[in-house]
Amino acid sequence: AVQMYLAPRAIMAHGLCSGMFEPNNSMVAGCGQAVDLTRPLLYGVLEAAHVQYIFVVLQQYLDDLALQVEGARRIILQTIRTVAEIVQRGLDELLIPISIKTAIVASDKEL
Repeated sequence: AVQMYLAPRAIMAHGLCSGMFEPNNSMVAGCGQAVDLTRPLLYGVLEAAHVQYIFVVLQQYLDDLALQVEGARRIILQTIRTVAEIVQRGLDELLIPISIKTAIVASDKEL
């Protein structure tokens, strides 16, 4: 599967075909092994945050990451930003981009 990701590919759409190119930053849509291939890559990033904040739940869903903090408002406010910054630094070091669609979902508008 790793060799498949590194193989040259072309894009076909509307009866047209691009020239061959080497991929450098994406997963193949629908790949059943995508989660297994990304888990070792992301493990160190998520573990670095979890070790510092053991009560924070960090989960990976294919190419989505979820950081979950439950508890008193002051704990959430003190924690979530710091944990997000730890994860951001780790992803930056791995040259993994963060989508502009990234969002924080909270149970309270003030959070």
